Amino acid sequence: GSNATLTTYKENGHDVMHYENTSPIDGSTVVNLMTTTMKTGLVENKTYAGYLAQIKTNLMIHGKAMFLVCRDLYDAKVNLIKVEKSINQEGVEQEVHKTEEYDQLIRDLKISESTETKYLAIGSFKPFLTLFNKGLLPNKWTTLYYLTTLTQSQIESVYNHLRDDISVA
Repeated sequence: GSNATLTTYKENGHDVMHYENTSPIDGSTVVNLMTTTMKTGLVENKTYAGYLAQIKTNLMIHGKAMFLVCRDLYDAKVNLIKVEKSINQEGVEQEVHKTEEYDQLIRDLKISESTETKYLAIGSFKPFLTLFNKGLLPNKWTTLYYLTTLTQSQIESVYNHLRDDISVA
């Protein structure tokens, strides 16, 4: 595996994105990007490579789990909010959104409004599912949220560089 960093800055009033790819100290460490099995036991191989592999695996699984939480929360919002049509006093048809179940879910999960907004942005962002299925989805939800704020042209410029271990610097 390797580490990657995405840096953005202003240059002459324009957003500039810089992608940097660096190799790890131990180039022999291999982590299966598609694994979903957490390493719950103590590290058996008590070497740098052993600790690196186990910690990277669990960080990667954490990142996948957070993406799935975001995806499922967005799906819940789409499916739990019921839209009913009614006629108002002026005789005009209007939509009424019944949000009780979704609101209860948010309360039970103890998700703040700010976190909910970020999770929904991530969960509704279509390109992430493709990256997830390829094992290339960045592991940090803050990086995922940042990517949802980019313009289409900015996303296209970094899309082929995205990987599980990229972070926003």
